[in-house]
Amino acid sequence: GTGQWSHVGPAEGVGGVQGFRPLDNRRGTRNIQFSDPKWKAPKGSKLSFRFYCTQPQKVVLNANRRFTTELEITASNDWQSMTLNPGLLTNVHGTKLKDWSEVGTISLKPKSGADITKVVFANFKWKKD
Repeated sequence: GTGQWSHVGPAEGVGGVQGFRPLDNRRGTRNIQFSDPKWKAPKGSKLSFRFYCTQPQKVVLNANRRFTTELEITASNDWQSMTLNPGLLTNVHGTKLKDWSEVGTISLKPKSGADITKVVFANFKWKKD
């Protein structure tokens, strides 16, 4: 569902999976609930989520407004999954994010020329190996 993500609406992808679609292509979406102990990442975990998009898009994922990475959202007629190690995100000085447990806020925005409103996101969760 939409959970605590801002500027989103409920959306259903193929197979009846419930997710959300960002509604504002300029703002994207943001979630601040990851600072809540109930939703905080366990130490050593990875961020996993599913997405559905029939046109390729480039999305910028930002953690704590300091660490970023660019995500390639590939086109498919099926749901796809992505799992992210924290070290994929870097700040302006090239320092890598050490652990998802340090993150309280995550945002998703379109890269210039992309349209994030065409992507349905679902099932954000923390995965331990």
